[in-house]
Order: sequence, then C-alpha cells, then structure tokens
Amino acid sequence: MSDTGKATLSPRFMSSFNCIGSACEDTCCAGWNVDIDQATYQKYQGVHDPELAQQLKQSLVKREDPKSSDHYAAIKMDQNGACPFLDPEKMCSIQKKLGPTYLSATCDVYPRIRSSFNDHYRYSATLSCPEAARLCVGSPEGMEIEELKADADAHKNMLQLFPNPMDGSLSLEEYLRRMVIKVIDNLLRDTSLPVEVSILIYGFMAQKFLSPEAFTAPPAHDLSKALVAYAEDLKQALSGTDFNQANASLLKLRILTKIALIRTNSGGRRFSGIVQTASAALFKGATDFTQATGNYQRFLNDKFRPADAQMPFALRNYVLNYVFTNRSFLAGDPFKAFQEVAFRFGVMKLLLIGLAGSRDEPLAMADYVTVISAVSRAFDHNSAINDNICAMLDQIEPNSIPATALLIQ
Repeated sequence: MSDTGKATLSPRFMSSFNCIGSACEDTCCAGWNVDIDQATYQKYQGVHDPELAQQLKQSLVKREDPKSSDHYAAIKMDQNGACPFLDPEKMCSIQKKLGPTYLSATCDVYPRIRSSFNDHYRYSATLSCPEAARLCVGSPEGMEIEELKADADAHKNMLQLFPNPMDGSLSLEEYLRRMVIKVIDNLLRDTSLPVEVSILIYGFMAQKFLSPEAFTAPPAHDLSKALVAYAEDLKQALSGTDFNQANASLLKLRILTKIALIRTNSGGRRFSGIVQTASAALFKGATDFTQATGNYQRFLNDKFRPADAQMPFALRNYVLNYVFTNRSFLAGDPFKAFQEVAFRFGVMKLLLIGLAGSRDEPLAMADYVTVISAVSRAFDHNSAINDNICAMLDQIEPNSIPATALLIQ
C-alpha cells in the first residue's frame, strides 16, 4: 500500500492547530536538545549571511558517531539552556532570515506526531506545547477522531512533515497491542467510567495479554471478544474502588516532595513554579506528612472535585491523546507504558489539587492547560522524575498495579 493510500486519523483539535510564536507563554526552543539532520546541516554550510553563518559555525556540534542521519548534529544551547538562535521576541532567527525550509526536521515537526497503526496513520501532537494542550483539553470535542481526506491540505502537510512510509506486516504481539489499545480507547471515551479506572484496566490487560508469557500461549479463539469480556469483568471489579484512601494521599505528598527536590532545570521554569505553589499550599501549617494529608483531603473534596466536575473532559482528553500518539504502547515494555501514563496523570491531578488549595478562586481551564503542558514537558525531558516515582513505588511492591494505583487515586 502506498504512503498516500493509507488512511490518516487525527483528533479534531489538530485542524485548528498552528504555532502562535511569540504569543506563546512558553518556548519550544529551550530546555532540551535540538537535533540537526544531515541534510539541514549541509544546507547550513552554504549560508552566506555573515552574522548567521558565524553563529551557525559556533553553535552547531557535529556528532562523531551519529545513530542516524536525523541525529547528524545538534545545537549547542546557551548557558540558560536556550537555543542561541532564539531572538528577544521568542522567534527563530534562522526561520526569520532564511525561511521555514531552513528549519531542521526536529524544529519543523514539533509538536506534531505521526505513528502507524498498520491499517492507518495516527496524526496528533504532544501536549508539552501549550497551544496544542489548550486546543486538545479545552473542548469536549477536542479528541473526536476525524479522517483526513487524501487531498486535504492538512493531509498533504502531514505527509511533507513525515515523508517516510511505515507499512509492514504485524506479528501476533503487535496485533495484540493494537487490539488492547482499541479497547482502552473505547473505555476512555465512556464518560460514565472514571479515567483512573480506564488506566488501571490497561495495566491489568497489559499484564494478562501483553506479557512475554502471553505471546507463547495460543491466542484465544475469538481474541476480540476475549479482550472486551476481560475489560468488562475488570470494570465490574473496579467499580467500587475507593479513590480517596489516606495512604494514597501520603504517598502522593511524598512524591511531590521528591519532585521538588530534583535539582534540574530541564523540567522548565513553569513546572518548577507549579510544584512550588502546590507544595506550599499542601504543606501550609503542617509539620509532617500526616498533617499535610488533611490539607490534601480538604483541597481534593472542597476545591478540586467541584471544579473538575465542570471540566471532566480536560484530563480525559489528555490521556486519550497520550494513548493515541505514544509509541510506547506499540513497542517496548507494556507495563512501563502503563506506569508512564499513570505517573503523568497522577502528578497532573496532584498539582491541580495543590493549585486549587493555593487560592480562593476556583480552578479554570487555563490552569489545566498550564499543568498539562508543563508536566508533559517535564516528563518528556527529565527522566529523573519518572525514575524517582518508580523507585518509591518499587519500595511498596515492584511492578505492582495496586502500588501504581495509589498515585492516581
């Protein structure tokens, strides 16, 4: 099948997405590494603008042993971790002087993501971009899925950004992964089911159907029905789950403290500011973690839940988009994929609870956008956060769904 003959599915919010440049409250040109592909690197060697040519010479670092042509070189960030080509208006000086065709593949694509689902492509964006987060989580319809028409501008632009086909036959494992994801997508769209329960069901399904042992056993006669039946059984079993346990509150406060102590700027200033504000509110007047759980429970019940009831689609849309776009669900350790989405969701919810308790006015959609984009960025580019949460949960029980469940309760 040709690259253009394969259907492309995309959430509705992507039809409205455009970079807002200097109007953005953050910048994608700081806080992480920027790869330069080989074709762009060679193009930069022919730049004649004296000032820009000198800056390119000083700021490009050619890798001695690049793992691919996409990672041929990198931009050496300045002492503040920002791209040296970022001008005072938070715009790219390369693009302003030479045009968008001189952007590297990394800069041209971000925050857009494409993945292959064998019979179709999935096209969306990472919500570490505040504008993408605003469009995705700010509307109940943001994650409604549409098929991009083959001759539509959006589809043509997507193919230009991601020109390489990704077709291929599926192994039993790959087929199972995709079927499990489809079941979880349906569960996440069921608004009568708490998002927390849908995430936990994915963890149990990953253990049962996606473990190495599962791939050695003969598949069920009707695999699709078996997956749906197991998910329905889990829905019934988890319907009475108490998502307000005291020991869960204590664990989350300890995790928040651990995150606050991570001394790195790679999470971004916005993330650090949110963590500080939430921590100050949750630990206000408390001399230990046990006393702080009182603040947590009060903020959860009196402030977060009423506000969240007005915007129940916000965190749900985040998880839907994460599962829709993230290739860790298609390859790698399925249980780690479950933990990753659980960790992100749990930290987002925890910080929103802390923010809700830090002021008199209720949470607004702008708060959800800020927290979701800042946490997404921090997790994407600071592995220490994920590692520290894993270590704390492993002290309770290694690779345990109940231990991970404490974080999202």
